[in-house]
This record gives sequence, structure tokens and C-alpha cells, in this order.
Amino acid sequence: MSGNRNATPQIPFDQLKQDHWSDQETKNAAVVVDFFQRLMNEHDFDYTLKTYAGGSYIQHNRAIPAEISGLVGYVKTLTKRFPDYSFDVKRIIASGDFVVLHSHATLKAAHRGNEKKGFIVTDTFRLEDGHLREHWDALQAIDFSTRLLMLLTGGTIGNNNPTFWRQSSGHCPDLSNGRLLRQGHIAVVFAGAMRNLIARIRRPRMQFDHFAIAGESLEVAVAYVEDALGVALLPGGKHDHFGTHNQLLGLADGLYLEAIAIDPDAPPLAYPRWFDLDRFAGAPRIGNWICRSDDLTAVLAKLPKGAGSPVSLSRGDLAWRMAVPADGILPCDGCFPALIQWDVPQIPGDILPASGCRLTRFEIAHPEAQWLTEVLPIKDERVIFTEGPPEMRATIETPHGLRVLQ
Repeated sequence: MSGNRNATPQIPFDQLKQDHWSDQETKNAAVVVDFFQRLMNEHDFDYTLKTYAGGSYIQHNRAIPAEISGLVGYVKTLTKRFPDYSFDVKRIIASGDFVVLHSHATLKAAHRGNEKKGFIVTDTFRLEDGHLREHWDALQAIDFSTRLLMLLTGGTIGNNNPTFWRQSSGHCPDLSNGRLLRQGHIAVVFAGAMRNLIARIRRPRMQFDHFAIAGESLEVAVAYVEDALGVALLPGGKHDHFGTHNQLLGLADGLYLEAIAIDPDAPPLAYPRWFDLDRFAGAPRIGNWICRSDDLTAVLAKLPKGAGSPVSLSRGDLAWRMAVPADGILPCDGCFPALIQWDVPQIPGDILPASGCRLTRFEIAHPEAQWLTEVLPIKDERVIFTEGPPEMRATIETPHGLRVLQ
């Protein structure tokens, strides 16, 4: 694909059609191309329903609801999350009543034409008197994000149709001339059958534990939080291993926030501090968010490299393990969460006294927000990922009304 990546992709039918096709094969291919172009690339749902809905249509991808209307609903939901979802059709094969599209599908406009991103897709259609009657597909995820997306979004059964070829149907393409593959070709639906299997794999989860307000000094960080929320923070303590100290505030529901800074009384360290505090400068702000797990090692094994290695820490009666990168810098400009496993029966979020404050929304903005959504095994309706310059914002309900920390 060349030209403007933001332009709606067009299927170059005149370039892809073959001279050896019969008139009916050419008409069948034209129907499939129009259907695919209007639905998958232009997202023209009204046209697709008006032109192609009705009549018998068997969807063999078990993850997609039955009939054309079910497919349209599926794509409509998908494009709410990925508005630039599109297909770059590379070749078309027509044989008798069958038409096959071999395509490069991408979720983002910026990935169009980049063969290291997206999916390789084969769609097989059977037509009858020029009408779409059956569909099979096979998907191969190319990059890490799309492979992980397949893992995370599978499992739903959308119809009761058979996944494989129905030999009793009597429908089999004429492949004696070798133009397609060979007699008995079966299109395997990876997106349906395999995702249902993969969804059964139990993955370790993460829970939002707390977030950290960093400052050039602890006094400045504490003053920022107290002025913004109108409540006083409680004493925390020192972290000898990293030469920092903090103060805390309970936020209900097992959450809390900490104000943190380098301890001026701490001796020099021969290694970087956590939370990238060695490079911190400027006004106090949310520097990191922290998620806990009951199995830190298992979570780290499932995450991309860069999340850090476990470091055993303690402060007073508290003991925990924290994943800390060797350079102290977490991925995605610090918008990737720090990971913690508490090794005590009661954790700070549960034992800090009520402050009258409650977190209602925690927004992580980053250019790779979609990637963060896909790779992080966390389900929390308060945590929102949005695309934009790196920034974190916390909306907090306080005795004085809603307040925002950022």
C-alpha cells in the first residue's frame, strides 16, 4: 500500500482480477469485493445491510454472530474500538462458486502498509446465483500486540454453525485445474476455534494498588496533594534500599496514594532509584501507578520485557516485592505500572484510616495507549487508557467535591 495511509483503503479489483476467470467467476469476485470494501474498509453498515442482508448466509467463524446482520454488528462493535480497522487485499482467487481474498488487515491507519503489523487473513466465500451464502476465514497475527489481542479477546461463541467444511452439503470448489489449492480444501477458522481454546488459559491478574505523586522534595509533593484535595496526608516512612521517603492517604476500596521523593538524608546509591526519581525535576505530579499481584513472578513472565525484576523490600511491619527495572525507568515513559506483591496479610490500602476521599477515575494517556490496554491483565472500570502525550490524571471525590491530581 502506498500514498496517504489515512485515506480509506480501496481494493484494486481491476488489477487483481484474472483473465482466465469465467464471466460468472468475475461477477462473483466483484460481489465479494464490493461487500468487503463497503463493510471492512468504508464501514458503511447501512449499505451492507440493505444490499446483502437477507437470505441464507452461513458464518463458519464461531466467534461472529450468524447471518450478515450478525457480521455487521460484530464489525460495528470492533470499529468503535479500532475506527481505522481495514483490509489491504493482496490477491483474489475465483473458482466456480468460491472466491478467496488474501489480505493484510490492520487496526490502525499508521500500520497500513507495514507488513510487521496487523494480521494475515484469508477469507473464503461461497456464492450461489451471485449471492453470498457461506464464509470461512483464517487469521495469522503478525506482531506481539495483535497476537496478544487474539489471546485476550477470544472465547465467545457467536453461532452454532460448524467450523469446518460440511462434506454433506455437496458444495466443493472445482479445483481440478489447480487454480486454487487441491480437492478437499478446508478453511480453518483460527479466530473462532483457536481463540475459544486459548481463552481457557488462566492468566494471573493484576489489581490497582496505589499511585505515587513525585516531587523534588517530600514537602513539595505533600503540599501539592493537600492543597488539591483539602485533606492531610499521614506519615509514611523511609525506603532505605532506594533512599526515598513518603507520606500516605487512604482512598477507600483498598486504594491509596503516596507522596514520594528522594530522602536528602539517605547515603548515595550505586544503582538507580525506583520510579525514575533520579531524573525527576519540575512541579509535583503523578509519576507512577502501582498494581499488585499474588504471583509477581507469573505476571512478569506474561508481560513484555522492561517491567523489571523483583526486589525484596521492607519498611516497619510491611514487607513486599517490587519489580524494578535495572535503570529505574518503566516502559512507556513511566505510564506502564510498577508491579508489587505484598508479603503481609494486611496491606496499606486496607488498613489506612478513611480520609473521605475516593478515586473515581484514573486516566493514563500515552501514544501507545492501545498497546497498554492489550498487554496489561487488569480489569478496573476506573482505569482508562487514552491516546495522547504521556500523562496520568486522577479524579478524586473529596469532602470538598471532585478534585483532579495530575
